[in-house]
Amino acid sequence: LGGKGNVIHIDGVPGAITAQERKIGLERALKEFPNIQLLASQPGNYRRLAAVQVFENLMQRFPQIDGVVAANDDMAVGVGESAVGAGRTGIQIVGCDCIPDALAAIKAGRQLGSIDTAPYSQGYLSTRAMVEVLKGTAIPKSIMLPLVFVTRDNVDTYLKPPSERPAPDWDKAIKGA
Repeated sequence: LGGKGNVIHIDGVPGAITAQERKIGLERALKEFPNIQLLASQPGNYRRLAAVQVFENLMQRFPQIDGVVAANDDMAVGVGESAVGAGRTGIQIVGCDCIPDALAAIKAGRQLGSIDTAPYSQGYLSTRAMVEVLKGTAIPKSIMLPLVFVTRDNVDTYLKPPSERPAPDWDKAIKGA
């Protein structure tokens, strides 16, 4: 958005820890960009249809929406479909979780991006940690897995099945790199 504009937040289920923490992250990021105005934050309950209904109402209230941050990709995809249906083009939409529908929307240019919460990498690293502990290897109390922002530039990697993606680097993960 170039550091300025009007954004909408489509929240998850009120009270859910993931929704709470993602909203805190949004609010923290917005403090760094004082020229971005949060027009509204409303729950979509992590559901596509609910997000569509919320966003359709918000489009009627706000003539200029530059971006939407959705707490998950199911809602982000619904928002994108709703915007197209209303003829509202150019809205930058981001979500979280890299579900197949979102990856297809990113590839097609209908969604700006998504954060990969890395379930494949989480599974790999947790299994590797278990094996290392059973072998008697000391492992750190914290294993860091960097999140990746998936865009058109790197979406092809995420369109592959997890079995065809590279495994995370164990040494980097245990060093927090």
